[in-house]
Amino acid sequence: MQVCWQVRYRFHSHPQEDVAQEEISEELDWYNTRRKGDEGLFLITDTDYSESAKTAIEKYITLHQDMKITLWNQHQLIARLARHSHLLHRYGLSIPKFDFFSIFSMLEKFGSVRTLVYF
Repeated sequence: MQVCWQVRYRFHSHPQEDVAQEEISEELDWYNTRRKGDEGLFLITDTDYSESAKTAIEKYITLHQDMKITLWNQHQLIARLARHSHLLHRYGLSIPKFDFFSIFSMLEKFGSVRTLVYF
């Protein structure tokens, strides 16, 4: 069976802002009313999904087992784009750079911390 995906993207202007349950409910309602045949819902966000949003999605999938839903958050999107760098080049995109050292430096106020970072 081949699935035709309805792709929906949630962009947040504040990087710390996760996708809320209300936003997920809107997307699920949208999908539910417009779904045709073998269509699936593919939700992508540039941040992450809140715990309440993840719970809402899990409940929805449990109640609607015939519906296909796939989620990608920022980390999954970056990981996939990193593996397919030709797409980044083709569309003039770049993977955001994270300044982990400034983030970890904020931990100093809690005392001495040893941190190992893998790249």
